[in-house]
Amino acid sequence: MKRTLSLLISYMLLSSPFLAQADIVLPHFFSDNMVLQRDTDVPIWGTADRKEAVALIFQGKTYTTQADKEGKWQIVLPPTSAGGPHSITISGKNNITLNNILFGDVYLASGQSNMEWSVSKLHEAYKVAAEAKQYPNIRYFSVSKSRAFSPQTQVAKKNWQIADSTQVLKFSAVAYFFAHELYEKNEIPIGLIGAYWGGTSIEAWMSKEALSEFPKHKARVEALGRYRQTLQELEENYDQEMQKWADRSEKHDPGYAELWYSPNYNDKNWKSMYMPSTWERSGLPDYDGSVWFRKSFSLPDHMIGKDLTLHLKGIHNFETVWINGKQIGSGEGGWSRTHSIPRAYLKSGNNQITIRILDSGNQGGMQSNKEEFYISDQQHQFFLDGDWRYQSGINIHDLAAKPAPVFTGDTPMTQFNGMIAPLIPYALKGILWYQGERNASRAYEYRSLFPALIQDWRSRWKAPDLAFLFVQLANYRQADSIPQESEWAELREAQAMTLSLPHTAMATAIDLGEADNIHPNNKKEVGRRLALAARATIYNEKLVHQGPVFDSMEFLGNQIAITFETQGSPLVVKDKYGYVKGFSIAREDRQFKAAKAYILNEKTVIVYHDKMINPAAVRYGWADNPDDLNLYNEEGLPALPFRTDQWPASTDEAAE
Repeated sequence: MKRTLSLLISYMLLSSPFLAQADIVLPHFFSDNMVLQRDTDVPIWGTADRKEAVALIFQGKTYTTQADKEGKWQIVLPPTSAGGPHSITISGKNNITLNNILFGDVYLASGQSNMEWSVSKLHEAYKVAAEAKQYPNIRYFSVSKSRAFSPQTQVAKKNWQIADSTQVLKFSAVAYFFAHELYEKNEIPIGLIGAYWGGTSIEAWMSKEALSEFPKHKARVEALGRYRQTLQELEENYDQEMQKWADRSEKHDPGYAELWYSPNYNDKNWKSMYMPSTWERSGLPDYDGSVWFRKSFSLPDHMIGKDLTLHLKGIHNFETVWINGKQIGSGEGGWSRTHSIPRAYLKSGNNQITIRILDSGNQGGMQSNKEEFYISDQQHQFFLDGDWRYQSGINIHDLAAKPAPVFTGDTPMTQFNGMIAPLIPYALKGILWYQGERNASRAYEYRSLFPALIQDWRSRWKAPDLAFLFVQLANYRQADSIPQESEWAELREAQAMTLSLPHTAMATAIDLGEADNIHPNNKKEVGRRLALAARATIYNEKLVHQGPVFDSMEFLGNQIAITFETQGSPLVVKDKYGYVKGFSIAREDRQFKAAKAYILNEKTVIVYHDKMINPAAVRYGWADNPDDLNLYNEEGLPALPFRTDQWPASTDEAAE
């Protein structure tokens, strides 16, 4: 009996939360190689045993505090000039020493997939990587993807990475090019904290309190509070149900029964489709289900006898891949995936690759560029673009309904709780934001949501002047010169309206997009434009940091004079004939027509239509992908899209 009681007491002591936290524990972003914000108070915090004395030693000085009754503690370092390296030692019942610390400027980079897009995914990735070793004072901490019902205090264990030819490939491309521009200018260490998640709406990045100001979102937040399972349990259950659904699709798919993946299968009656592409645009409109793709290929001699890697991008949603009848892998979700190809699976001469893609809705196939679809040996690339044989397999409507996800990119507050809340109050110089694609269908609502997020984050960091720099959406989808309503144009308008908040700046990407790629490659110019915005608004340099902005309109008979705010940089047109493209005008009937335009003087453009009298409104760049915009300033920055009317927009009703 005594032995049993003794064991029970020992178990209770070992499982005590206070004993478990007796050692000092730091958030994982306090690690070797970190960058701390220069010239301001810098909080350092963590947990320990309750009432435990905690000491921090920095630059020969000791700072002390005591953990509260919950074991939480915080010490604030005084302003420190840029430079390093430094060390910090924190002591309590254990000692932690952090080495190679720099003081510089720290930026939080957040948003969805265009901010997440890594250097490794760029066409020029290896060139950028080769040069990165020159910039060890640019450092990066990537916050692991995490959703949560309530604000978290810890992130998954990771370390700060120093820019070099290997680690830089993992950096957000936009954030890295931004940091590169600033470092080249000021030679001040730059710390980047990346917290992003592709396909997420702005609501996912807003706190419960900020969303409670919006009745629709308040109701959704309250509904989340009624779940009795943990978020992790709910997601694991969904993953299991999705796997069962995918397994059922295989069981009933004729491709498996008839061995369509076999190199000996005769596919002569199959049709052809260019890949990579989405099949809705290439022969299978309105089809959801599985499609099998086959292609014969011969590798160059220098790639034979090596272990290779298949690179895929933009698969919707599941894929399984065979080489010469042998399965090399499968995947689901995400955007970019790779599969290893053992050398034994390949042969000299003709080889056969088969890819089965199962799409459960939206765009089926591969939404990528031809440069993103290849086999490699780390030194060479063998591209797989071209005509592929294809055959549909199992129609999704012949299966039981796909499980509905509990959480999506639109689930409110979950990314804020899991990925932003743990960072507060890490001292920052500013925030970089690239998001909005997911909210395009609700662009009118974005006018309110975006400013609410900015103000809420500033409040939580207790920094009302915290700089917030953001990217206006790039041009996307098929270029169209016919004036029409556009959700993406309305989202860009909502972003531009947010500039009314102080200490904000916007870098437009209206001329950097790609018609068939929602993730345009030119992240370097996006980063440069963000850096221009920072140099002007944060570092107070006297420079032109944005393109011409609509200022006023004057009717001159049947012509309209549009005056721009140019920051002193004259208007120029990238057209040898001098005509300005991208304008449309309408009378009170609201029927817009493509207009002619020319530059009158350094600030003014004259817009007109030969057959339109009494025009009432002007729009510029008003399309998902406005065709061939060519109005710039002398610094090469494009004019921002705008409209002069306040007529109801296509997303107004979505805000209700």
